[in-house]
Amino acid sequence: RQEASPNVLLEAMACGTAVVATGVGDVARILDDPQRVAALDDAADMQAKLSLVLADPRQWQARDRQRVTAEYPLQGCMQAYVDVYRELAA
Repeated sequence: RQEASPNVLLEAMACGTAVVATGVGDVARILDDPQRVAALDDAADMQAKLSLVLADPRQWQARDRQRVTAEYPLQGCMQAYVDVYRELAA
C-alpha cells in the first residue's frame, strides 16, 4: 500500500524485466510511463496494465534497463549512502 523508492522495481528493471506497479512512492517517477502505473486498489486498472505489458514485454525491457542504469548508477547510489551516513555522524 505504500513504499518510498522500491528497490525491487529498480532491480527488476535492471534485469530487463518488464514491470507494472501501483502508483505509490516514487514508482511513477521511476517508471516514467503512466501506461504501467496502476491505481492503488483498482484491480481492473492493474489487469489492464498487465495485459498491455504482457502483450509485448520487449517494448519496455531495453528502455527500462537503460533508464535504471543511467538514473541509478551503482557508484552514485553508493555515494548517496556515504553522504547520508557522514551527515548523520556529524
